[in-house]
Amino acid sequence: MASIQSKWIGLFSFIVGFALYPVVFHPSYNGGHVITHIQSILTDVDTDGVEKLTTTTKKSVTVAPAVPVVSLMDCGNILDDNLTIPITIDKRTIEHSRKKSNKRKHRVKMTDVAEFHNILADEVLCTNLFRVGRIGDGGKWICGPQFIQNWDRKCVLYGFGINDDPSFEEEMTQITNKSCEIVAVDVNRNRQSVYRLNRIGAHYVETKLAPETTHNTTNVKDLMAKFNHTYIDILKMDIEGSEYPLEDDILELEICQMMIELHIWDTGSYSKFFKFLQKAAKAGFVLVNHEVNFMTLKCIEVTLMHTKCISRFGGVVPIANYLSLE
Repeated sequence: MASIQSKWIGLFSFIVGFALYPVVFHPSYNGGHVITHIQSILTDVDTDGVEKLTTTTKKSVTVAPAVPVVSLMDCGNILDDNLTIPITIDKRTIEHSRKKSNKRKHRVKMTDVAEFHNILADEVLCTNLFRVGRIGDGGKWICGPQFIQNWDRKCVLYGFGINDDPSFEEEMTQITNKSCEIVAVDVNRNRQSVYRLNRIGAHYVETKLAPETTHNTTNVKDLMAKFNHTYIDILKMDIEGSEYPLEDDILELEICQMMIELHIWDTGSYSKFFKFLQKAAKAGFVLVNHEVNFMTLKCIEVTLMHTKCISRFGGVVPIANYLSLE
């Protein structure tokens, strides 16, 4: 008898688990209950299952908090690759972030903060954050690059500081379906990088970027003029500390999205980081992502987006602002 009961219990557990397996939950909380959005359930799926998954109307149900939910990772193998998953952002997440931002704003007023990397927090939530280029050092986090190919104008991408790694430019060409005109710049010519950049149709310029154009330096606006560019959509920059003399020219361009590695080789003070980010905030930029350099705390990778471009990169949600002192 115990054996028969065990079999029935096992069969019941299997049926319940099988029925719940394809369900994707996005919980928020209301009155002690979990309000979930069901994208699709097993009974909706027949011979046209994939199509049903993409067209099923979203339903709302109330589930007790004790009921386990199925994660997106668990359902990944049964979801159509083109399925758009609805995302719920609880208002208390926004409230919490804004409350903390007031404390961060107080700390960034200081000229030198040893806990710089701990204080930093993203000011917007990007739901389509891509790691483009190398997985390790040299790759960059960019928000929603796949949407660029849907723009109604040509994308213009500049890469300042290529050295021997044009992997960011190469992968952006793939992700955007060759929608960006690319200009790559470096003070030293690397033959292998030039070859790889030529393969994707990118322009390569060997020069040192500086505030003024001379016989061996070029300022940003003169560089753009060579290619008849009046704007830059995407800027990737890693020029080993030379970013600060260029900051005024770069920030006034209102570039849609910038991936920049900031350096403080000449001083141990984090005030250089703060001043750059505060100036960027005043110019209309928000912090999308930041990353500590694995070799030294004197470098930090930041992704900044101009507020005028937030609608151009998919689901981007402003959550808090603390870098601007105004």
